Amino acid sequence: MEFAVNDANDETEGNCYESLVLKALNANNKPAVILLFSVFMNDWNLQDRLAPVGQHYDLPMVSVKEAVVEQFRWTADQGKVISKKQFFYDIYHPANAGHGGFRETDTDLHTANMDDHTYGTPQFPNNWMHTAESGADRFKMTD
Repeated sequence: MEFAVNDANDETEGNCYESLVLKALNANNKPAVILLFSVFMNDWNLQDRLAPVGQHYDLPMVSVKEAVVEQFRWTADQGKVISKKQFFYDIYHPANAGHGGFRETDTDLHTANMDDHTYGTPQFPNNWMHTAESGADRFKMTD
């Protein structure tokens, strides 16, 4: 579950977020719940405010901030993977290079006018999707 970084002024002060998490945890189909904390271009996110919900319910959490921000300052020799300019499309959203790819591809995509083009360019075209044809494979993460 991602509660975007631009939801900072949520008038419920996090209660809405916890309600969403509880709704997912109590769903009849018993989905896996992973909390994802994205990051602004200024290296800020809502992780400090929302992580206690994940800790309380013992949920796995992924911090994009912790994964990418430090390496923005590194050189290639130090292990830089992607620059801040490459990662972000604008101050809020990752560019195509800021997303990852998996096996199946969803073609129903959000588009945006880019450069001087008047047509919509698909965003995140190398995305991932689980379909019936994917079989019983599950999303797995290891540390």
